[in-house]
Amino acid sequence: MADDGLDFLRRQQDEIVEFYDQHADYTGHWYREHADPLYEFEPYNPEGRFYTNRLLLEDIDVLYLRADFYHRNGIPHEVSTPGGWRSFRLWMLEVARSWWQTVDRPALNPESFGDIYERGNVNFFQVMRSRVDRQVKYAVWTNFARRRHWEALTMSHEGYDRSYAIRLRQEGIMYSLCGMDGSLVSGDDSQEAESFARFLRSPAVRLPWEEFGEDWLASHHDTSNPKWNQVQSILANPDLATYRRRAYGVGIPDERRRLDKTNWSYEDHAIRFIISVYHLGVAVLAEDGIGPDDPLSGWRSCLFKQTNTPDIEDRHWFGFCLLMLLTVSWQHNVRHPTIHYNDRLVPAIYPDYAGGDFSFPDTEVGMVNLSPLTPWIIYPPYECPFDFHTTASLGVTQAGEHLALEQRESETELADNGGRLPGHPPRDE
Repeated sequence: MADDGLDFLRRQQDEIVEFYDQHADYTGHWYREHADPLYEFEPYNPEGRFYTNRLLLEDIDVLYLRADFYHRNGIPHEVSTPGGWRSFRLWMLEVARSWWQTVDRPALNPESFGDIYERGNVNFFQVMRSRVDRQVKYAVWTNFARRRHWEALTMSHEGYDRSYAIRLRQEGIMYSLCGMDGSLVSGDDSQEAESFARFLRSPAVRLPWEEFGEDWLASHHDTSNPKWNQVQSILANPDLATYRRRAYGVGIPDERRRLDKTNWSYEDHAIRFIISVYHLGVAVLAEDGIGPDDPLSGWRSCLFKQTNTPDIEDRHWFGFCLLMLLTVSWQHNVRHPTIHYNDRLVPAIYPDYAGGDFSFPDTEVGMVNLSPLTPWIIYPPYECPFDFHTTASLGVTQAGEHLALEQRESETELADNGGRLPGHPPRDE
């Protein structure tokens, strides 16, 4: 039975307290707030790393190091500088605040001021705050899906009404793939899980999955998930359209013969899988007379989305999450073989599925982009597209699970441009 949401939050808070207690001597100097910008480093490509003090990390498995905000969300503990390593927050205060860039801005009043206000200065501190916020969203939604998949694959019927357990398992899978379009509550959606199961058996999924299996999974049995921040940014960037076609093709199976995959990363194989699923999936729907102008819901609508977001509403999230689901289903079947796997690919979507214990590989969330040499983008304010209140009432999510979306790296009392907020003098050590 799922944990009470408050218990989950208490355990999470206990982990945070234990982490800081265990490492207070080393990390205490990280959080001073009165550091001034240094203005001594020209823009460079920094590297990030997680805290690795071996004197304290005698047994990383019994510490909660990997459960802290930084590891969980892909924010480095420390960042390199030409003068040595600095804690992330100190790097933000001393280094990121020292870099400025002129960017285009709308004119306040072109008739009165002409072009005077069409440009303005942006501080890299502001850019990094925006990048950190977006990286947290990438990480939270990756962990959201992984948790739903773990619950679906390991859930047993014991302690549940069987029909309720089946519905809960199916809804967890569909919500992870389709967001709020994954609902199976209404009578009209009662066949959604069955139609998705048929889609899994179609060439639109089988052919890309076979290619991915031969090219990556066959030699990486214990692989985790690809990094959503890398996959999404490549697929969503319109300036990379020509590069994507040349590097990954358009999704036609015969393209495998000409694509050079010699130095491909996990994310490259994932992008090829996603492009293929969408290309072939649209063709499968077209054979049934279904197109983008038809009123669609559920998994079908996901193939026609045009949104560019770091979350579950992104156009390519369905394909990304589908690959995660297929991979962990394959890994689970290695440990708990079923005679139906080759036909079903995701046995957990079927009513006769019986879960079994399984330790997932650690979730990969990537790392926030630290480079001032890549485009400086300030992302718009985030609006969560998911109704956590409804899904918690259905037992699909936990109470308070949405709070992870609101977490910040720090509450540094600085404006976005790195200046001190009025009424907030620097704090003493």
